[in-house]
Order: sequence, then C-alpha cells, then structure tokens
Amino acid sequence: MEFCRLGSLGVVLTLVALGSKPFPTIARDTTFKKEQAGYLIVEGEESQSQFGELNPTSLSEESPTRRLSHAVPYYPQAGDILLYDDLVPWHHLLFKLAGTGPPTHAAIAIERPDHKVALLELTGPTVIKAKVVIMDVYPRLKSYEGTVMVRRLREPLTEEQSADLTNFAFAQEGKNIAVKRGLLQGTPFRARTGLRRQFFAHTYFDRKRWFCSEIVVAADCACHLLDPHVYRANAMYPRDLAFDENYDLSWLYQKALPWVAERETSPGG
Repeated sequence: MEFCRLGSLGVVLTLVALGSKPFPTIARDTTFKKEQAGYLIVEGEESQSQFGELNPTSLSEESPTRRLSHAVPYYPQAGDILLYDDLVPWHHLLFKLAGTGPPTHAAIAIERPDHKVALLELTGPTVIKAKVVIMDVYPRLKSYEGTVMVRRLREPLTEEQSADLTNFAFAQEGKNIAVKRGLLQGTPFRARTGLRRQFFAHTYFDRKRWFCSEIVVAADCACHLLDPHVYRANAMYPRDLAFDENYDLSWLYQKALPWVAERETSPGG
C-alpha cells in the first residue's frame, strides 16, 4: 500500500504507530511567526463571523441565494486534528465492516522544539512497515492523494499543554502500527461497543504499537484536552474525530473544514 493510503483501515482498520525517545520540555516562543500551510474552505455567514474578511473562491449552485465559499489561510496550531480520506472504495467497505466510515486516517498537529508546528502521524512504504513520525505539515498535506479536512481547536493550547503534547509525541516516535489490533476492528471482538467496550476500551499513553485515531485521542488526553475515562482511545476511529455523531467534540473543536493547497482564482483575476 502506498504512502498516501496509510490512513486506511488497511488490513481492516490500519491506522497509526509511534516510537520512543527522551525529549526535553520546551518553552513557548511567543514571537515566533506562524507559517501558513494551504487554505481552508468555509461557507456563508459562519465564515464571516469566524474568520473576518474573506476572499470568495466559488459559488454554491445548491442554494437559491448562491452562498459564497471562501478560502482562508490555514495556520496550523498544536492540537489541530487532520483527517484524511484516500477515496479508495474497498477501504471504505472495510471501515463499514468495522461499524464506521470515512475519513480513513487521522493525525494531530504538535509543536516542535524549534516552535514550528508539525504533524504526528503514521507513514511508511507499506501499511505493515508504517511507523509514527513527526513531519512537516504542508508537504505532507500537499502530497496526499485524497481529501483532507482540518478540525481546529477553539482555543490555543496553554504553554503547559503544548509542552505535554510535544513530550508525548516525541516519546512515541518510531513505534509500529498495531496490525493485529487493526485486524480485530472488522470483527465482533473490537473494543467499541457493549461489554467489550466496558471492559477493554481504555486510553493508554505508552503503547508499543498504535493505530492512527487511537494515538490522536491519546495525545489529546496527554495534554489534558480530553478525559481519558470518557474518550477511550482504542475504541475511537477517525470518523469519531471528524463528526460529532458518537462523541461530541464541538465544545473543544470547530467543525471540520476541507483543506486545499492553493486558493482558486476567479476568472479575470
């Protein structure tokens, strides 16, 4: 399986993995200039209230009032959740067998020691060889052969929360994908519902192997954004992070918005 498909349930819900290195706590540099990484697409009045003056990129033909869509610069911040869909039909089928649906992969933004924002997610030449790495945001998103959505935090992390998230990420870097547990996601033995959820659904902070949504939830718990007893990482999938169908994250995150590498230009400029 190619790099761009790493987020798929793969061998049934193949997701993400991370490895272990010591990492010093960092202090936030408030003078560091944020770097743009593409654009987010927002629509209508909501975009005006959240983002101020925007640039129209297209018009929706569905509404008689032709609501405007706007592309706004995306400046990644630690804690943002990135959600991917490789658009592969059989991957969607595998997710359906696991009782969920697209998106098929998830990652989380962290702050590096040099204060640049990066992504914590699974990469590799194949699913089985995939490992968790910390990588640059824009090159990863631009090279992904599918669709990407971004779910942004409503409020920035505190300095302590950001440091906790960074420490967690670097402690897991290099660990492998949880292939065997991924296989269980397409069976009744997954720890998602019923008694199995009650007894086996947990949030762990130092696993030998991970899948993608699991490590994103664990990261959010590690920096005290989520309660690990309520949001049980090994029972949550990328769709649970994208939409508030099973877990309501709207109090913490804005709704997921489509990401694009470049802003479209209207005819004539």
